[in-house]
Amino acid sequence: MIWKSAKLLIAFYRDKNQRKRRIPYLWGPKGAEAGITDREKSDQETFVLIEDAKGARDIQIKFRPEHIVIRRDAGDYWHGLVITDHSIKARVAGRIIEIGHDGAVKSISADDTESDKTIVEADGTVFKWTDLAEIVISGDGAEVSHRQPDQFTAITPQGTITKALR
Repeated sequence: MIWKSAKLLIAFYRDKNQRKRRIPYLWGPKGAEAGITDREKSDQETFVLIEDAKGARDIQIKFRPEHIVIRRDAGDYWHGLVITDHSIKARVAGRIIEIGHDGAVKSISADDTESDKTIVEADGTVFKWTDLAEIVISGDGAEVSHRQPDQFTAITPQGTITKALR
């Protein structure tokens, strides 16, 4: 469980005389708390609905025991974030970007095809898969390999190797 309770707070950055406060005054409306009970947690969801000023792109912040989800109506930019103990995932422009607990970053097609996938490991190593090729770049940039169905090429500090695979 990554959260236990939520409380709505409104921060006031200016006092009644419109002077800027050094530290904002936090006000919580009466009874503005929510929590997950001990009942079946998967049957419960607490969320905040934030309405767009223009009425076009509302945002929901959903609080579930195992993750927090931030959603907004689909558009040209991001429209979903999932935050867990181990990662943050963002849905952006037809892709899912995941940042792992170790700093590794994965980018895959949102339609879950394995043919278009990129991973940047925490040490900087890059893996790229497409329908046409598989590419690996070492974290220090000293080695690069490129594999296609009919050919493999590697560049290392010792030289370049190219081999036909068929």
